Amino acid sequence: MTAITKSFPGVRALDGVDLEVRAGEVHCLLGQNGAGKSTLIKVLAGAHQPDGGAITWCGETVSLRSPSDAVRLGIATIYQELDLVEHLSVAENIHLGHEPTSAGFVVRPRVARQASAELLRRLGHPEIDPARPVHALSAAQQQIVSMARALSHDVRLIVMDEPSAALDPDEVDNLFRIVGGLTDEGVAVVYISHRLEEIRRIGDRVTVLKDGRAVAGGLPARTTPTREIVSLMTGRSVEHAFPPRPPGPPEAAPVLTVRGLALEGRFQPLDLELRPGEIVGLAGLVGSGRSEILETLYGARR
Repeated sequence: MTAITKSFPGVRALDGVDLEVRAGEVHCLLGQNGAGKSTLIKVLAGAHQPDGGAITWCGETVSLRSPSDAVRLGIATIYQELDLVEHLSVAENIHLGHEPTSAGFVVRPRVARQASAELLRRLGHPEIDPARPVHALSAAQQQIVSMARALSHDVRLIVMDEPSAALDPDEVDNLFRIVGGLTDEGVAVVYISHRLEEIRRIGDRVTVLKDGRAVAGGLPARTTPTREIVSLMTGRSVEHAFPPRPPGPPEAAPVLTVRGLALEGRFQPLDLELRPGEIVGLAGLVGSGRSEILETLYGARR
């Protein structure tokens, strides 16, 4: 991708962005929210048309006018918000839009299930039943189904947008194993994440976006200092972004005390104390109840 530009009313989302991805590599795309990452991958996926610039695929300049154009070339995208149809089965989701047919028009469900089972085995998850409805799967299993759907085409490049956001550590390890298997086969991966420790583990090279521009491209993922990457992303030094904080009074009375706070169906009883000058982190996976806890604390939920 060379000198890609894209504007929306009042916003220049991409301003001459270059991105080079090699076969068999994991190329990490970093940037703060609003840096242009989502717009860039939607251009690569054919979902957005660039205003300017060029896309070169295997040495030839191409025009991606729709997602189907990208898929035909072997470019698949797995978005953070998975676009699976929950009431359909695993096999139906994997082959949605390109169902196995007989005589060109009769759908063959058995063939679809067999092909889906083979794809799931390739990804190391033979336990996922192709006949099972997607809504009955965990978040990690649904992501595996999305990857199987991508591989159901002759894929040569997969874009993964925040794939670890809803995964626990063991599931992240499994995701990395799958990505490693794909790159061993020569598949290129564009990997988007805010977690710099993941970039160290899985990435080969890094491109950093800021305000719609590529401020760095092709940096070595494992050896580029974290301080440098953060400075590129934010435009500030790490010391300026996170100045030293004076310690608070060690014996100060809590300004907030929570005992046994619970919300049926959302989170279990919770204890929490917050003292003057403290910053208390509330961590958890997507769907673990973090937002609901805060909404309950300030009265938006009861």
